[in-house]
Order: sequence, then structure tokens, then C-alpha cells
Amino acid sequence: MEDKVNIQEVFEELSKDTLNPELVKDNKLHFRLEKILYRVIMPSQKILAEANLHKDLMQGKFIQQKGLFSIKKLKKILKENQEIDIDEIQNEIDKYEKDLLQLHISLAHRKDTDKKGIEELKNKINEVKEKRLTLVLEKTNYLSSSIQYKVQEEYYKYLTSQCTEKLIAESKEDVKEEKWEKVWKSFDEYQNANSKIAYVAIGRLNELMLNV
Repeated sequence: MEDKVNIQEVFEELSKDTLNPELVKDNKLHFRLEKILYRVIMPSQKILAEANLHKDLMQGKFIQQKGLFSIKKLKKILKENQEIDIDEIQNEIDKYEKDLLQLHISLAHRKDTDKKGIEELKNKINEVKEKRLTLVLEKTNYLSSSIQYKVQEEYYKYLTSQCTEKLIAESKEDVKEEKWEKVWKSFDEYQNANSKIAYVAIGRLNELMLNV
């Protein structure tokens, strides 16, 4: 039986700056977790079609389920009943994204010899990324009971279950290719998983698909 997932540990993993040329190769994002090397790969057309079918089926189910609202209605309820302004949270997220863009531009223009300046910019980027991620998770938490969020979550869960692999054999002199295998044999197995990798992998796949 898996240990209870430590959400703070998952948060720390997702806060790491993994999208760099060394870790993104051939539309695959590599990451290490508990000394094991994993990767998420871009889904094939077949997997995308299967994920969309799953998403459509779940949307039909969620629409009929009591206690779920559209994002528009849920945002209104949160603002009127709890004074939580989702649009304002989104504005802050957008601001951090603009800040990140400017910081990356500044970093790209730094001379390689300016090691101190580069280090300061990298620290600032990580700081802004963490603040942005905190707000993204806050917004997601508030809207997690909306139909749209649940449908999108199901879509990415399915993709993650099919597109996450772990390294089981490294290339050596007598073996020219690395050997990878799927982490979960089926979507049902993924759904029953209560491990950090299930949470981290879905975040990494989201990163890969948004940035490649």
C-alpha cells in the first residue's frame, strides 16, 4: 500500500525548473524522482483520440451530477458568498507570467561571464515561478468542483497514464538503447495509484504540452 501523498513534496517537485535543453529531448521531458529517472512523452494521435473520448464520456457524467457548477456560476458564488475574486487571482497569475517573460529575456542577454547576475536572475525566476504556481494551485482548488475543471482533469489524467515512462535499463557498451516501460499498465491502475509520481507526472506532462 502506498504512503499518503505529501502535497508539499509534490509542490516542491513542480516548483523545480525542469524545462531546459538537457531534460527536454525529442518531445520528451525527463525528470528524476526518488533516484528513478522518468519521462513524459508527447501523446500520439491515437492516445489523444482516446483521451478525448474519455473526456466526452466524463463530461456527460458530470453534467448530470448534483453539486457541480459551471465555472461562470461557481465564480459568481465564490465572489458573492466568500468574497473570493477568481478573475483577480487570474490577473495576478498573468502579471507573474509577464514578469517571467521579461526575466527570461534579461537572462538571455546576460554575458556568460556575469555569473553573479545570472545567478541572481535565476533565483528571481524561481521565486516568481513559485509565487505563480501558488496562485495557480489556489485558483484550481477553488474551481476544482466546476464541470470544466473536472473534465479537463480527467483528460490530463488519461494522457498521463498513457504517456509516463520510467527507465529500467540504461544504454551500455553491449546495449545500445535505453529501455523504458510505462509506469502504469492501464488507466485503472493509474487511478488507483496513491503516489507522488502520479501527481508530479501530470504536472510535467502539462508543462511539456504547453511548452513544446
